[in-house]
Amino acid sequence: MQMILDTGAVISMLPMAWYYELEASEPVEYALYGVNRDKECSLDTLVAQVTMVLEDYENRSCEFDTFVAFYEDAPLLLGMMALSRCDIEINNEFAILKLE
Repeated sequence: MQMILDTGAVISMLPMAWYYELEASEPVEYALYGVNRDKECSLDTLVAQVTMVLEDYENRSCEFDTFVAFYEDAPLLLGMMALSRCDIEINNEFAILKLE
């Protein structure tokens, strides 16, 4: 699957239906906020730990555990917590994820 790298997000996000397809830990309810902390701008999500593997055209990471927020029809967002095992190079034209 391809995910959007969201450099402003700490946690990754997937559609709720994926929770039932993945081998995830027991979820906890969590209100997720962005920059605006008003209640009407929050998302009521389920957060669970999942095992991920990151890969690009040349590399593949080892399996690692990370937290994911599941929400209705959420886009596939990769948050920065999941990238703690990667070296990241970003310039004004593209981003390259170099896996350790």
